[in-house]
Amino acid sequence: MKNIVWQIPLWKMKITNGQYEELKQNLHNAFISPNKQGIQGLAKEAALYYAEWWRREYDGGKTKEISLAETLNIPEYSDELYKLAKIGGRRLNIPIIIRQNTLWFRSLLIQGGLPMHHIQNSQEDFTVYRKFLKGLILHTQNVSVNWYNSSFIEDLSCTNYLPDSFKNEGIYELSLLIARAIYEENDELLPYDAEEGNWRELTNDLKESSRAALIHKVPFSLKWRLIKKDDNLQLSYYVEFAKKISMSYIDEHHLNDCSSFSLYVQSQYIATYIKTTNDNFIHQRVPALCLKRNDIYIKNISILDNDRRLFN
Repeated sequence: MKNIVWQIPLWKMKITNGQYEELKQNLHNAFISPNKQGIQGLAKEAALYYAEWWRREYDGGKTKEISLAETLNIPEYSDELYKLAKIGGRRLNIPIIIRQNTLWFRSLLIQGGLPMHHIQNSQEDFTVYRKFLKGLILHTQNVSVNWYNSSFIEDLSCTNYLPDSFKNEGIYELSLLIARAIYEENDELLPYDAEEGNWRELTNDLKESSRAALIHKVPFSLKWRLIKKDDNLQLSYYVEFAKKISMSYIDEHHLNDCSSFSLYVQSQYIATYIKTTNDNFIHQRVPALCLKRNDIYIKNISILDNDRRLFN
């Protein structure tokens, strides 16, 4: 491919159907040629292929490296193609997802933005994805989340809208990016072209939905999880924090004259909220908590303001 201008994310290059076919042919020819001549010079093209394959050809379910090699009719070179794409990703300095491990495969794929072929496969699929996004945006509008970790999404009730083929870590990563773009009012973050037909209408709809999102009436809520382990039941909960506290809560608990307050559950410190210059209380992040209990009752929830006054 000649005369292309590299951009990150790669989907913004908007290569044509003809360029995509040329890209696939070039990679195929390089891998089947004697001694794989010139293959190292196609590293960035391999990364681009991963991104465009995800955008154009992903059709649901789990994806493996061999799926992309099979599309090029070189399944025996699956590992080599993946390694070449990683080299290209490094040269292009693409953002890498890191959890407990470095997730190169997912990072390469989502450079293609949303998997358009799959999401637009039917009007019904597009509709349920819209419903899911609205639920996700409502959650992120009210609860403090880590924008760089989408793992919490699989536990949200809005995922019930999605067919199984949409319940994919890559789709979750990109959906969280959409929620962040809406929250921060930054269309540049969107993993699709917001000026294209249905996507322009979807973006406007999501923005309207965001403006209508309700502020939490309480500073936090508890999410419970019951786990069966051997013959025992283990109950745990984690804390979700509101991003912004409602004025009714501030008035009810006489917090107008304090600059910060802290939350305790069963005498265990949970978080602190600090008043900003515009009189909003904003959550100050603390490490995520997952607390195990032998019973289902929270007996004592306390609030301490910055003067150590106690409110129960």
